[in-house]
Amino acid sequence: MTEAEVFELVALNLANCMQAFTVYLTLVFGYLSVSYLAASKLTLFQATTISIIFVLASLSCAFTLLNGLTTVAVITASAPRGSSPIQATFMSNIDVWFYGMGVVTIAGIIASLLFFYASRKQTT
Repeated sequence: MTEAEVFELVALNLANCMQAFTVYLTLVFGYLSVSYLAASKLTLFQATTISIIFVLASLSCAFTLLNGLTTVAVITASAPRGSSPIQATFMSNIDVWFYGMGVVTIAGIIASLLFFYASRKQTT
């Protein structure tokens, strides 16, 4: 595989990672908006259903993001050795990206659930 092909595969996978993170952020902010505006008015069944759907969809986005980062790491590790800026840039930071994004996404899900729970406990 040439360096151009490696660069293209890395760019495509990183674009998929960015899209997965964008969908994740959309889900989190949508869930937070529902939490703020309507959580205290929802029945227990509605709140549970919304929370389950949110967690499953958010975890799907998080796993897609982490899978994409892993794929990029595998692609760059299998690339021909040389003075590739791709390998120098990404491979030195793979642990930071993988674990950092994992912590950010899981912390966002937990914080959103706690916010929803706190919003449901408010009495108006």
